[in-house]
Amino acid sequence: SEYNPVEAGLARPRVKAADFIGKEAYLAAREAGAEVQCVTLTVEDPTDSRGRARWMQGGN
Repeated sequence: SEYNPVEAGLARPRVKAADFIGKEAYLAAREAGAEVQCVTLTVEDPTDSRGRARWMQGGN
């Protein structure tokens, strides 16, 4: 995917001692830190400052 678990806010303080698929990549991403941070934006009122309704579009 475009984002790793660290950037998605899924990093954990401890990692299993046993090997698992993606462990090496996960540890490297955790060590490097997040380049971006995924967030959720909630819009309760889509009205702009002029009173016109605006609707969010797109995905990225």
